[in-house]
Amino acid sequence: MFKKKIAAVLAAVVAFSSSAALAADVSVKLNGVEMELGTTAYIKNDRTMVPLRGVFEAVGATVSWDGETKTAMIAQQNGEDIKFIFLQIGSDKAFVNSEEKVLEAAPEISNDYTMVPLHFIMEELGTDVQWDGETYTVNITANEAE
Repeated sequence: MFKKKIAAVLAAVVAFSSSAALAADVSVKLNGVEMELGTTAYIKNDRTMVPLRGVFEAVGATVSWDGETKTAMIAQQNGEDIKFIFLQIGSDKAFVNSEEKVLEAAPEISNDYTMVPLHFIMEELGTDVQWDGETYTVNITANEAE
């Protein structure tokens, strides 16, 4: 009986800790202005997950989605260089210009939004991203898309 009570308490603590991490409001700011994302950004495996389109299009990337393979493609041109990033729902691997890279948080679908790891993509696009753990804010510094 005592073991069952301890197990129940531990399960409640784990459930509360997990939901508390997801419950914290995460805001995303681009050049100091808070972005409207359409859904709530959240933390998964210590990575900020954001909806696929809004943030990346705001920094000048082109985003496309293949529903059949559940694959997202993000492309951005910088001068004559073009960077392509491919991410597939549920996969911890991404391809950046055909180079395989490992993700700490796999893309997923949540509330009908494709959620992807913000920092990984921004870093690959060469955009400055800083995390403020006190305010749960991601600060992105970039030239805005024209």
